[in-house]
Amino acid sequence: MRKLRSAVLVAALALIATPVAAAPILIDFDTLTEGDTPGLLSGVTFDSAMVLTAGVSLNEIEFPPNSGLNVVFNLLSELRLDFTDGVSNVGGYFTYVGALTLSAFDASNNLLGVATSLHNENYATSGNPANELLQIASTTAIAYVTIGSAAGPGTFVLDDLSFEVAEDGGGNTDPNPPVPEPATVTLMLLGAGVAAGRHKLRARRQSHV
Repeated sequence: MRKLRSAVLVAALALIATPVAAAPILIDFDTLTEGDTPGLLSGVTFDSAMVLTAGVSLNEIEFPPNSGLNVVFNLLSELRLDFTDGVSNVGGYFTYVGALTLSAFDASNNLLGVATSLHNENYATSGNPANELLQIASTTAIAYVTIGSAAGPGTFVLDDLSFEVAEDGGGNTDPNPPVPEPATVTLMLLGAGVAAGRHKLRARRQSHV
């Protein structure tokens, strides 16, 4: 019985000590079709974006995709991305003809951080490297981001957008959330171990009667 209790305790402690990390989500837009205007896609809603395909309407010489054939470009001066669940980080690869500003906000519209492009332009013949990575991370869940272009609509493309859902899983705007109580599953495992031990002890006693 002592061995059983020890094994259950070790398993329970392992569940507490091992964090469950959400896998990053990558959107490369290659499952979409030229001219699509993506709405909700893999946990993020795109506002004012359209898909361009290399060899069709995308000038892939000046605006090469970071991967595959498809990118999205901004139909308005500002492209907004709303996440279904709060995220801890977000980033993507941009090629542009005007300086970009990536801004992150929480669910209460508080500004969490800003990332700006290194150059005013980085299309192929500008002399600056295309597909610049812009990204933001925050300890407070990011509800949405905006990407603003100084050059106006239709002046940048985005490829390989990636983000990671925050540990609280949904827009917690409190930067100092309360420390959770011990996991319920741990208490259930401990209880199951004790119950199993009592059952074995009762069975032994009955076998000797």
